[in-house]
Amino acid sequence: METVLDVQNLSIEFPTETGVVRAVKNVSFQIQKGESLGIVGESGSGKSTIAFGLFNSVPEPGRIAGGEVHFMGGPNFLDVKGETQRRFYWSKLSMVFQASQNTLNPLLRIRRQVEDIAEAHRVDKKKAKAKALELFDMMHLDANRVMNAYPHELSGGMKQRVSIGLALLLDPEVIVFDEPTTALDVISQASVLQILNQIRKESGISLIFITHDISVISEVVDTVMVMYAGQVVERGPVSQVMLNPTHPYTRGLIGSIPPLVGDVTHTRAISGNPVQLSKVSGGCPFYARCELRQPKCLDVAPPWMELDNDVAVACHFAKREVTLQG
Repeated sequence: METVLDVQNLSIEFPTETGVVRAVKNVSFQIQKGESLGIVGESGSGKSTIAFGLFNSVPEPGRIAGGEVHFMGGPNFLDVKGETQRRFYWSKLSMVFQASQNTLNPLLRIRRQVEDIAEAHRVDKKKAKAKALELFDMMHLDANRVMNAYPHELSGGMKQRVSIGLALLLDPEVIVFDEPTTALDVISQASVLQILNQIRKESGISLIFITHDISVISEVVDTVMVMYAGQVVERGPVSQVMLNPTHPYTRGLIGSIPPLVGDVTHTRAISGNPVQLSKVSGGCPFYARCELRQPKCLDVAPPWMELDNDVAVACHFAKREVTLQG
């Protein structure tokens, strides 16, 4: 399969008064054409920071401390600047930001914002508006009304769906969705995710979903990458990770999801609080909250191990747990 995105050892850090915060540490992953990847973890785990790193637009005072990002086998995108970089956005790589309903220009009608995207990328405006109408209709919006509306005339959920439609406008190769369904009710969440999954299968587009709730995206992603304290702790096929999680943190995330019906007594939160990134030791970042921790976990970084079920995990006791679970 064709690799459309190849991220190698991406590291992002922020200087603070108390030291350097390594928000993302040596993160590597690949996405194939038509693949859907879910990046999950608690708030502060580095998920959204990875997205900004892909766009080479980490907000100041943050900086990309190392790594490479390659699209379609091209040069390191982190070295691309100026007009070439700007034109790459939306035509090859686009993003639906967290709270994306607030990214729409409140002074312009939606049609004007469609025209601006077309003009910036030298696309015929009539064709762009026709494509936008089609996408808005797919998002279960009154397309003509929405096209002529100002953002304040739309509900939060409608603006969220407009933002998703705009991200799809130029048929990019990869779209990043940062908490894409936060402004939607449960029924709309399912509907929008199904639409995106259908578009992915029909067009071969690759999708990245960033979320703290693994249950929301579990049915529309192929692969899950679990992050904690800026590091990847587990990665594998969604079926394997959901049904047989290997890392203690992944098990905690899944175990904290309450069922829709039935007994909720087995649902419990992960104990403790997320580690402060400026105080992460050289060992396992999950050490203080892990029920399986041993003395060596504090000082020795867990190895990255490839297991026989296509799952990779960073844990000293991963093999032991797989054996115990049969």
